[in-house]
Amino acid sequence: MNTYFVMKNGPQYSASEKVSEDELTLQFEACKAASVTLVSDTVVAESEEKAISQVKSITYQTTVIALVGFINTLCMLFVAESAVNLVIMMAAILCMVGVSGKARSLESEALKALRKASK
Repeated sequence: MNTYFVMKNGPQYSASEKVSEDELTLQFEACKAASVTLVSDTVVAESEEKAISQVKSITYQTTVIALVGFINTLCMLFVAESAVNLVIMMAAILCMVGVSGKARSLESEALKALRKASK
């Protein structure tokens, strides 16, 4: 198992192996210069493809949960408010909290600090 950097440029993802802890700043600056977003620096996987699929999976989960919540909200507003809608909304919120925890775990504190400093 290796640790990978995962980058995103539009809908395209790419990954490269993280050799040492010291290369985070260099990778971040290289991505910034190339107008690419450094999504993660701590993905542990067997290959680059699996590292990318882990990040994509979290992205897709977030999108699906947000859509379910949005559609449920529209149903509550325009159709009828019921106990089922409330249960669906609470489940969507709990799932979103879980997925956001996974997403936060993909970034190290050093990457968060670099992003904050670059703004």
